[in-house]
Amino acid sequence: MDKDIKKTIFSFVIYLLIVLIFPQIIYAFEIKKFPLIPQTFIPSEICEKSKLLCLTSYVTYWINLLIYAAGIIALISFTIGAIQLIMNFSAESVSEGKERIKNSLIGLCILLATFIILRTVNPALVTPTSHPLAPAPGLYFASKNDLSVAPFSLFDTATIPSDYRQLVYHCENYPPLFVWLFPQPGLEEGNKNKLQEVKVVVLKCNSRVSLANVGSYKTQYLTNGVYYFLNDKCEGYMSGAQIRSHEITPPFTSAKSFRIIGPYGVIFHSNPDFRQGSMCTWPVLNLETKLEKSLESCYSINLAKPLSVEIFRHTYPYETITGDKVIFWSDVNGWDSGNKAGKKEIYDEEIREGATNRGFLVVETKNIIFDYTDAGGKMAEICQEKKQETEEKKTCPCRSVKDWNEVIRAGSEVGEGCGGSLQIIGDYFVSFYRKSGENFSCQTFRKNTPNMSTSMTAQEKSKEESVLIIPVDFLELE
Repeated sequence: MDKDIKKTIFSFVIYLLIVLIFPQIIYAFEIKKFPLIPQTFIPSEICEKSKLLCLTSYVTYWINLLIYAAGIIALISFTIGAIQLIMNFSAESVSEGKERIKNSLIGLCILLATFIILRTVNPALVTPTSHPLAPAPGLYFASKNDLSVAPFSLFDTATIPSDYRQLVYHCENYPPLFVWLFPQPGLEEGNKNKLQEVKVVVLKCNSRVSLANVGSYKTQYLTNGVYYFLNDKCEGYMSGAQIRSHEITPPFTSAKSFRIIGPYGVIFHSNPDFRQGSMCTWPVLNLETKLEKSLESCYSINLAKPLSVEIFRHTYPYETITGDKVIFWSDVNGWDSGNKAGKKEIYDEEIREGATNRGFLVVETKNIIFDYTDAGGKMAEICQEKKQETEEKKTCPCRSVKDWNEVIRAGSEVGEGCGGSLQIIGDYFVSFYRKSGENFSCQTFRKNTPNMSTSMTAQEKSKEESVLIIPVDFLELE
């Protein structure tokens, strides 16, 4: 290749790199007129409207211009070569014509390969359009005709130019954003007395929210979990996503409502230690699989002051086996009683079938009736066998109790030697609920409990008693 041609190509490449890396040079040239490419925007017009989109407009324009120019040059070269062949001026002319046609075809192949590569990287680079390349995914402040990159958290919105009072979330197939809009600067620290006035909105891709009357803001990607709200109807200041059981700290000890995103369930307690029995809420499970439905749901916290919460990941719709069974024993350490204790077994199939509608199986304790078939005799015989032991140790009356209610009663009246036991074979929550006025007291167990009389701390007299069995994913709880 001729040295002059090499120098020309090298100079052009260097110039192009400078233009792309230092776009401000373009502004210094003050180029107003560009060759018009069919169905392609003029970069100078875009730069007048938006500085953010200026660089992308030049990149797209120059790529399209070079493709058009290369195609035209290849076509002209091919035409000249064809003329040389047809006219047949001389043997040398014919040879040059063939070589020119050959090089033109090679050039077109290279041009086609370049087009395919650029289209693979980003179709917008080589697709003629009346609009420039879209800005990169992220948050932007928006004015009437321009965009400016915005941080994901801003301590004081007074730093934003007055005509950029819209927050735009530009993206494609990204998760939605939660945006906390604080009435005063300073985020939480500057709004301690105005947290109930905070607004939380959901920004989906290519949506926007006004920053009028907003002093500061912060954002967080929407993820699965439980979200608390200080006000009713899921309004006011909101927590971040919670996915683990924990003690609740201020200000959310005054939370009035909550929302669940994803396959989670929740029980709120009035005791700071959720492992202990206390006043509590009925379990709430989110069984919705569609995000839109979950965002529309809102639940009230029916406790004056929630101090702890149990959060679990359920496995609804329970199409796979969670475990084997749950066994209620009439005696302490029932599984080590030498087959002298009665038992009530509830198998996984029954649990999953009973949990189909609301996510958990409810069994009234009066219906947990013990089976003594494996104990080797009838109830009267077992009772007689234990009579002498009972009188000597002053512990329990006849252990051949009928149902779970008698077990609980014996544990309350007699003491540690009574009270039955609980065996959990599989991944289940087992929650004991008691009606206490208009509210409930409850206690949840996740593992084998050899002596229920010493383990249960909620022993209020009740009008109703029930046991809830919830299939869960314990991998999410550890």
